[in-house]
Amino acid sequence: MEQANQKIAGAGNSIFSWEFLDKEPASTNKKFYLIISSVFALLIVYAFWTTNFLFGIFLLLFSFILVLEWQRPPQKEKIIIYQNGVQITNTFYEWKDIEKFSILYVPPHLGKIYFHFKGLIGVETFVPFDRQDPNILREFLKQYLKEDLAKDKENFIDLLRHWLRL
Repeated sequence: MEQANQKIAGAGNSIFSWEFLDKEPASTNKKFYLIISSVFALLIVYAFWTTNFLFGIFLLLFSFILVLEWQRPPQKEKIIIYQNGVQITNTFYEWKDIEKFSILYVPPHLGKIYFHFKGLIGVETFVPFDRQDPNILREFLKQYLKEDLAKDKENFIDLLRHWLRL
């Protein structure tokens, strides 16, 4: 991995590029916030009632982080797919650093490219796409990476992130 500045040395020509929001815009649905607040309040009461203070403190910290994240406006980020790798925001990954990719596309609700990175942990990140043709992206990426055809739905963490609006 290399930090990307203006021009990536050795990246080749830019093939695809688009901007995306790092999270969904926050909803002002008061019912959602009331339900989440009620669940957290009940869990905190339960934690202190069962003298599980560590769990209660964890819930308080988690709720504080959620509120901070909900207040943060979405940031525009950019992906650029080059001949020799992909740049996501300010980090360039060569094809050798990425193990495989998968594309989830269910119009009009879902359009994401998942990149699974090599390493012990096997970190996976996704990039949403709106106006890109998934078939053209797939054909280009298959030249350099294996495609994970087994991934046909979002994982639990992504669903939880979507549900909590993070």
